[in-house]
Amino acid sequence: MIEEKINLEWRKFSGQFIMCLLALMGGIHASLHFFVAKGTRIAFADSDIGFIIGALLVIGTFYAALWVIRVPYKKDMFERRLRNWSMTYAAIMVLLFSATINIAYQAYDKGGFLITPYMMPGIWLLSYIIYAQYTRYCIATGRKNSFLDGSSC
Repeated sequence: MIEEKINLEWRKFSGQFIMCLLALMGGIHASLHFFVAKGTRIAFADSDIGFIIGALLVIGTFYAALWVIRVPYKKDMFERRLRNWSMTYAAIMVLLFSATINIAYQAYDKGGFLITPYMMPGIWLLSYIIYAQYTRYCIATGRKNSFLDGSSC
C-alpha cells in the first residue's frame, strides 16, 4: 500500500495569504477612513455613497477572500476536517489577540480602539490560513500535532 504524501501547495497558500491580507487591509482602511468618529472622517465618507463604498470595501474583500480559500467539501474529507479545526482555533486566536491588544492600547490611550470589528474578519482569515498551513506542515513532516494525536506541534 502506498502512503499518501500531503501536498502543501505553497503557491495556493501564497495566493490565499495575499487575498486575506487584502481583506485585512480593506478592513483597516475602512476603519480608519470610513467608520470613525465624524470629526476625523474624510469628507467623502460623510456622504451616503462614501459609507456604501466603505461597507463594500470591508464586505467585498472579505467575501473575495472566502471565495479564494473555499474547500471542496464533498471531495476532500481531510481538508474539510482541517478547515473546521483551523477555523475554531483562528476564532479563539482573534478574540484573545484583539481583546489583549485593545485592553493594552486603552491603558495608554483612553477611548482608543486599536483593533476594530472591521479588521477582525481579515485577521480571522489570516489566522485561519496560517494555522491550517502550519498544521498541514506538521502532518507532512511527521511532527506531533493536536489535529491528529492531541499533542501540540
